[in-house]
Amino acid sequence: MHFQVSASMLGRLVEEEDHVVAMIYSGGRGGLAFDKRTEEVHDRFDSVVHRLERMGVPAVKTSDSAFVAREYGVGGGEAELPALVVFEGEVPVPFVQGEDGDMLSVDDIHSWVNEVVERKEMPVVSAEVCAKQRIIQFT
Repeated sequence: MHFQVSASMLGRLVEEEDHVVAMIYSGGRGGLAFDKRTEEVHDRFDSVVHRLERMGVPAVKTSDSAFVAREYGVGGGEAELPALVVFEGEVPVPFVQGEDGDMLSVDDIHSWVNEVVERKEMPVVSAEVCAKQRIIQFT
């Protein structure tokens, strides 16, 4: 599965699947007005999708960055986009450029997804993400 999804479809996939890989970007309405960086990441993402499908991990793209930022605390600003995220259940694990590799490397993207999917420990998430996901409540 690899396609453009709406905010509601992404939410459904995240709820239903153990893992979902998403590319979050900012694009023009009704069209894909990519800047150079987004175009490059988009091309690499398209190139790694067949590997992800063999792993049984759905890969999708969404331009609804406001929804993803609000619901999951990821990709909240233009400077943070494009973003790659693996959702482990409903917990987002964002790709961190440099730390996780190079977002423009198909091998680095594949290795990062594989590492997230295969690891046994729980991901570390920020208090903001926990609050947004209602994992914990702050009083």
